[in-house]
Amino acid sequence: MVVFVVLSLGAVISALAPEPEFRVGRILVVGNTDTPDRVILNRLVGLAPGGKGTPATLRQAEGRLRGIGAFKSNPWRGTGPTVQVFPNELGSEFLDVVIRVEERSGNWVPFALAEVIRAYLQFDNSAFVMESMQMVGRAVRSIGGRR
Repeated sequence: MVVFVVLSLGAVISALAPEPEFRVGRILVVGNTDTPDRVILNRLVGLAPGGKGTPATLRQAEGRLRGIGAFKSNPWRGTGPTVQVFPNELGSEFLDVVIRVEERSGNWVPFALAEVIRAYLQFDNSAFVMESMQMVGRAVRSIGGRR
């Protein structure tokens, strides 16, 4: 049995054409209140200020951010973390990358625990007490519904 696959010429050309590259300017994170910027920025493999990016790297970054599980995401409705590029305010050749996230409730718990452990491991009692007080205050505000 012989099977023929017919592709349009446009599909073949688009499959062979390289994706357009852009130069990354600033990386801005919007919408995170509990999740530290460093956690989000660590998921942006292949995107760094001054480096090169492609639409594929933007899609990969969105997928990695969804994989954290800290952000609201519904692929069926097209909601979730987005990674987009915008022209730089200075009109340079660089494009700014804007990451928009909407956090799930309760994100403060794992990050608060990590911060308390980090402060404790520094063996600085004053820092530990200050960090602990800040985390407890944050927890009380979160439970009380005030921000």
